[in-house]
Order: sequence, then structure tokens, then C-alpha cells
Amino acid sequence: MPLAKPRKFYWDTCAFIGLLNGEADKQRELEIVYGWARDGKAEIWTSTLSMIECRRIGKESSKQKPMSEDNGKKISDIFRQQFIKPIPMAVDIAEMGRQLWRDTTGLSKYQDAVHLASALRWSIETMHTYDHDDLLHLSDKFDCRNGNKLKICYPDSSTDGELFEHARQKPT
Repeated sequence: MPLAKPRKFYWDTCAFIGLLNGEADKQRELEIVYGWARDGKAEIWTSTLSMIECRRIGKESSKQKPMSEDNGKKISDIFRQQFIKPIPMAVDIAEMGRQLWRDTTGLSKYQDAVHLASALRWSIETMHTYDHDDLLHLSDKFDCRNGNKLKICYPDSSTDGELFEHARQKPT
């Protein structure tokens, strides 16, 4: 019996930061998806831009440079897993990202435009992010290169289902 193809997820930088920092409101879902990837059931794709965006752990934002070598290694190591698929920011992605940023209402950060362009270019149909202001509202608004819509969601949509995701996005 042939092995099932692993599910593909695109992670915005905030997912990696949430996992590295063990952020309580993100940790469970991120660890589930990360565990699927570690077990060969999923792949986590991201732009190489995430490697610089994810540059501090925890309280390092208030620390003087140079920063901890141990934390630098933790950051580097997370991107060096065989199930993490880095997407280089090639010219076509940079140009698409710029155009997305210029054309898309509500897309204010160029870094998020690069993430969006990377997922679209490589047809990674599910993007995990916690960026409500810049990305979540763009779900199902763009077609991946393969013609399918890009779903942009919290990781709990993939782990617990859309009902929980919608409840989380619209707190009472």
C-alpha cells in the first residue's frame, strides 16, 4: 500500500516564534502540526525570510547584543529539520510580493506579502498564521499557482476544525 502524501502547511514567522517561545495560546496546535511533520505526515513550508524574522527567543528583545549562542542555535535548528521546507526568495517571489503589497487592501507589511507570494507560488494551499490584521482576512481571496484557493487560518483550523478557529477569531 503506498504511503499517503504528507499534508503541506505554510507557516508565517509568528508560528515559529510561538512554537519556540512556547506561547500558551498557540503551543498546543503548533506542537500538533509540528508533531505531524516530525512523523512524516506533514511538511512545513516557509520563506527563508522567516529565518531572519525569527531572530529572538522570549525576553531577548530587551537584551544587549551579542545575544545567547544557545538561543541562536535553537532558532537555527528549527529551520534545519528535514520536514521544514525553506522557500528561497527568488526574483519571481519578490516581484509577486511587491505587487501583492501594492494591490491588496489590508496587506500592510511587505514581509507578509513575501509569505503570501511564497505560498501562492509553491501552491501550499493552507497557511498558518496568527496575523489577524494582515493575513487572516485574505483567506480564500487568492489562487495558488495550481488554481486552488489559499486558505489562511490559525493552526487550530487544521487540528481542531473550523468551528474552534472561528470562535477564536471572533471572541465575545
